[in-house]
Amino acid sequence: MSNFSQDITNTIKSSLSKYESNIFDDLCLLFKTYVDKPCNNIAQLKKRTEKSKGTCFEIFCMMYLKQKGYECWMLKDLPDDLRISFNLGKQDVGIDLIAKKNNEYYPVQCKFRKPTKDFKGRQVHRVTWRELSTFLSLCERTGGNIGWKKHIIMTNADYCCWKGKKGEKDFTVGKKTFFNLQRSFWYEMVYGKQEEIKEEIKEEKQNPRELRQAWLDKITNTH
Repeated sequence: MSNFSQDITNTIKSSLSKYESNIFDDLCLLFKTYVDKPCNNIAQLKKRTEKSKGTCFEIFCMMYLKQKGYECWMLKDLPDDLRISFNLGKQDVGIDLIAKKNNEYYPVQCKFRKPTKDFKGRQVHRVTWRELSTFLSLCERTGGNIGWKKHIIMTNADYCCWKGKKGEKDFTVGKKTFFNLQRSFWYEMVYGKQEEIKEEIKEEKQNPRELRQAWLDKITNTH
């Protein structure tokens, strides 16, 4: 497990233990640490803002999609045969992930954003049309013979700035979606389904006392 994945998992587990907290709020605090902690020079700042922050949120988005039943790859890890079929390079700016479900494919852009001020000085938390248009333009130019089922934007922002109506293929997973996830979803993301835990224990060849102790240990270790 990467450091990012471990940090995300630990944050979710800690938040689950505090019933009053919102888990996605706690995760956003984690993502911000990759931007807000001090840097010693400009090179470190550029590396952190463009790499660490983005990669951490991308890995979270992968974990979310996998929990939703998708296969998922970061663009750089996409198998070459699929990359060629979609007319994609390894570093196409704009597409971060490729997801697959029911033999249909989805390009994904992951946008972690901090609130900013608009021209009137009001705080806004959004993904701009310029950012969206770069992604959507790339989606139109790629896909090859297989094609894309939908174009997915995943963000912690309150909203995305669309010009005109969304296209039929344009789909957003935003702050409200993450904020309203049931605690059971988060639990299964980091611990697995309860049925899987029980099945693992059932398959072990143990006497009744050992079986009961194993069950207690597994339940205890998940809290």
